[in-house]
Amino acid sequence: MLENENNNAPEVHNLYGVLAELTGDLGLAGKHYRAAYALDPAYKPSSRNLERITSFYYSPWDTNPDFGDQPETEEVTNYVLEFDNRNIGHLRKRSQ
Repeated sequence: MLENENNNAPEVHNLYGVLAELTGDLGLAGKHYRAAYALDPAYKPSSRNLERITSFYYSPWDTNPDFGDQPETEEVTNYVLEFDNRNIGHLRKRSQ
């Protein structure tokens, strides 16, 4: 490990997972992807990588890992949460 490397950053574990995956060690890759997810569940690249390598349809020849170098796009939901007069929440579809 490098001296200035932050071992508690999900990006580091995600990249270690990518490296392990590219060398064929899926067990180690999964451990690093899970460590990245545990450090920051909102970090999407590790979630996508973990989901990809644990998929039934995973193929080592079609490897396309998420390095985390692209900016995340914000997910737009089509529903909004509204509360009625009894403070019960209801999902309502947004009008376009």
